Amino acid sequence: MPAPPWIPARVGIDPDLGPYPAEILANQRWNGWVIPRFTREVTERIAADLAASNAATAVHPLDAQIVRFDGDAALIVAAPGTHAEEVLDRVDPDGDERYCVGGFRWCWSTVEDPARADPASTDACPPPGTVAGTPDLPPGARLLPPDEAVTRIVTGDHPEAARGGVDMDAALVDAVRSGEIIACRLADGRLAFTRVAGGPDRPSP
Repeated sequence: MPAPPWIPARVGIDPDLGPYPAEILANQRWNGWVIPRFTREVTERIAADLAASNAATAVHPLDAQIVRFDGDAALIVAAPGTHAEEVLDRVDPDGDERYCVGGFRWCWSTVEDPARADPASTDACPPPGTVAGTPDLPPGARLLPPDEAVTRIVTGDHPEAARGGVDMDAALVDAVRSGEIIACRLADGRLAFTRVAGGPDRPSP
């Protein structure tokens, strides 16, 4: 199978990160957002800029995400330096020594995309760790990307897994994947769900 084609681009995340030189997959997107990869030098810039953005915008320590290197691997870390610190993703360099940092987790767009060009666009994406249209979270809670939420639901990786069932889990997975609801992980490890403002409505049975 041929390797996927990568094309040069400049990408960023509104409003605080980028733009950065990158390569993006030519024929694939994640939830509508581009999937970039970066050199190590650029990945280190992203790590520094993300740390500076967390400090400048007074992000709560439990809501923060950073990029940290562990040898050659880039780690995406949530709640760094707190009791809830967690490695969300380990990104090893690919065969071209590029890092797909946040490629299937964060809302990257090219600088030419309307979502970046128009500050009033409803498609503009918030910084990593947040989701537009969601209510304020309880202290210590963290929003989960859909893939991580589904994984925690189906594997029972939360304290109340025994209270659920196959039908309930299937309904939650379907609702998360469709964008009807979002999931967050509370400080005690439990999962909580809420409907997304302006999200799709389910048809009545």
